[in-house]
Amino acid sequence: MGGQTSLKNRSRKTLRLISGLALSLYGLLLIFSLMLPLYKLSGPISGEISLLHYSLAIFGKPITIDALERARTLSAPIIAIAIASSILGISLIASVARPHKGIMLRAAFSLSLAFPSASALAYLSRLVLVNYALGEIPMDLSATTSAGALVFQQSQLLPGPAALLLSPALATIPPVIALGISAIDLYLEIYAS
Repeated sequence: MGGQTSLKNRSRKTLRLISGLALSLYGLLLIFSLMLPLYKLSGPISGEISLLHYSLAIFGKPITIDALERARTLSAPIIAIAIASSILGISLIASVARPHKGIMLRAAFSLSLAFPSASALAYLSRLVLVNYALGEIPMDLSATTSAGALVFQQSQLLPGPAALLLSPALATIPPVIALGISAIDLYLEIYAS
């Protein structure tokens, strides 16, 4: 009987470690997807666009775009969830080595309930607001006037590292996995005792 209890405790500690890792990794994934550039522009229009920050310039003069300002505002609650997830995940990992209270598991599960909507908001911010902003940016600044044609090099739009992080698969699969693991961990803590 003592061997089964020891095995149960090891299994729960392993699950808690996996739950903490899932929360931490998901938080870091969200932080990176918000901070890293979605797109990089070069040419007459240059700069970088991420959900938390953008810096664009036309011939060296900084410009602002309303849709990107809205995307930055919508990213504030997502970054709060990401930071809380990382901190709570690290706390769960640390709780494996010492006695813990079930409140951390309840908090982890409660926070993980917000993961699917946070990922959806980040993905939709990219899809709607950033793509709308890209439509407002003129890539070709060439013009014809009465004095003749003014030809400039066309601006180049290149995807950044966050474009992959905010793909549909990475916006849906990791939050569901983290939610599932924290739900199982909490369930076993409450009902398997």
